[in-house]
Amino acid sequence: DRSRSGEFIYLLMGITNEGKVSGDYAQTTVVFEQETATAEYKKWLGEWLVLDADCEVGYNIVISPSESNWLYRVDGWEMGKSICTSDGTVMDQEYIETRFDRNTGNMVFFSQYLGGYNDDQWGWLDEYFLGNIIDTQGVQGITDTGLDIANAVLADGSTTVATVEPGTVWLRVNNKDVKMTYGSMCYWNVDSQSEEPAWFRYNTNNPEFPMSMTRTKSTGTVLIAPEREVNGCTIHRNQPRARRSDAGSSVRYSVTSTR
Repeated sequence: DRSRSGEFIYLLMGITNEGKVSGDYAQTTVVFEQETATAEYKKWLGEWLVLDADCEVGYNIVISPSESNWLYRVDGWEMGKSICTSDGTVMDQEYIETRFDRNTGNMVFFSQYLGGYNDDQWGWLDEYFLGNIIDTQGVQGITDTGLDIANAVLADGSTTVATVEPGTVWLRVNNKDVKMTYGSMCYWNVDSQSEEPAWFRYNTNNPEFPMSMTRTKSTGTVLIAPEREVNGCTIHRNQPRARRSDAGSSVRYSVTSTR
């Protein structure tokens, strides 16, 4: 993962013609130093108000550095303005990462695995941040991790106003490959130890694309909330970065339900 600084150990193992490990191997260590943040990267740092087109649902988010010139940490999604706590959970103990596009200067939201926690009612739950799609038949779907969901683009000549435009993804619908556009993005969990895992959103009132972003402060303070209980369930702390970034999933998700 070139976007991470730190020490990386590369191993090369020999394989025989019969497909067995030969016992020969080579090893090398590479250290990536974190870069000095550029002015383009810094344009996204600070506090922003994110709103949908109808200005009905939105969040006050804080964008802070995660890896200079590569990644941002975003706190505040699903806990800010217009959050409907009676219809879900305020996710003030969570954060996501977004990617800095070094070619365009845009900030990219992408789908990602966040970690897991033990729920008293549902057992072990894996947590994700994913794009949400509604197909032509009204069926709700979510996609693999590692896919781009949306692009945040600064207005021409501005450092305080941006738009968030949805990306597209190919899905298999009725035995046909269909190009579809994301409708929203949010936190999801899955009871992965069930024989037939079920997917659930924490909140149903997520802002829909296209969205606007307006900077409210040039810097922001990230507050980490402790573990607490919500509706009798223990909500976990932020996952360590190593676990959040290294874990992942290759599963393609299809029809989902909401709770």
